[in-house]
Amino acid sequence: MKSRLAIFGVGDFHNIKYIKEDRFEVVAFIDNDKLKQGHKIDEIPIISPQQIKDFSVEFVLINSKANRESMCNELAALNLTDLKLFYDLASLSDNLYNTQEASNKKIITDDFLIKNKIERMDANRTDIFNKIRCDFHLDRYRFACEYTENKVVLDIASGLGYGADCLFKLGRAKKVYGVEFNQEAVNYANEIYSNKDVSYKQGSILEIPFEDNSFDIVTSFETLEHIENEIKQLQEIKRVLKPKGYYILSTPNDWNMEKNPHHVKCYDYFKLKKLISEYFQIEKIYNQNSGDLGERNHNMPRSIVLTTEENYQLAECLIVVAKN
Repeated sequence: MKSRLAIFGVGDFHNIKYIKEDRFEVVAFIDNDKLKQGHKIDEIPIISPQQIKDFSVEFVLINSKANRESMCNELAALNLTDLKLFYDLASLSDNLYNTQEASNKKIITDDFLIKNKIERMDANRTDIFNKIRCDFHLDRYRFACEYTENKVVLDIASGLGYGADCLFKLGRAKKVYGVEFNQEAVNYANEIYSNKDVSYKQGSILEIPFEDNSFDIVTSFETLEHIENEIKQLQEIKRVLKPKGYYILSTPNDWNMEKNPHHVKCYDYFKLKKLISEYFQIEKIYNQNSGDLGERNHNMPRSIVLTTEENYQLAECLIVVAKN
């Protein structure tokens, strides 16, 4: 017998096609907008949270990370604590919480994010972090998604896990593994973004905890400049990457290290090109700009464009696509 599932927010109507039809029947969309309530999308009614019991809903999918806390609190206020919540569209069978547990988890993760705001970012949380910088970080992963469909991917220095999540959901990667040096970040990523095909483990880019020739794609964004031994990290990435696999990386373009205490290296277009070419075949290099008002952005719009010897100085960051 199928379980009765409702989706919070009509903006997620397109996700119906990903839901396992043998297990779930989508019986309603839940939306607080009174103008939408009473209408239907593909014959599925749009209801208010107060109508959930009337539709005998057992499960609710909350795929919008930015609004989870308010949604969870609203359901709890309606005494709907027996509902089971899904936080991850990609693993509907795995990530189950009841409403009270979900609300508590959200509070805990928010505390972690606020406490570590300077060093750690979850780019999906624009309610806590600057949206321009969030988009800047996510745009690299969206760019890499062009290469990841049906591929086994390693995201090295995966941080809080939002990038690996993007590569799986948007990039349709077969499997994604995140490796991150900081154990607290790994714990957060596994709590918020893991599923049966996306997982995170503690490890170092100087000793990647995987066998040779394990991955079709390796992504590593804003990592190169943080590691003193750049040769060892490139050798390790080459080791775990399959022949003809892609290495996609980014690094700041000639940022002043005196203003960046966490950076131990500085690369411009020519230094970066020379270094990567010693280990990989560079296919293309791109300028990335955030569009913000900072001097590093050089008054450029938010964009990722092909780098040339005429425009490289305008890049805020450089993205390299290289083949093993």
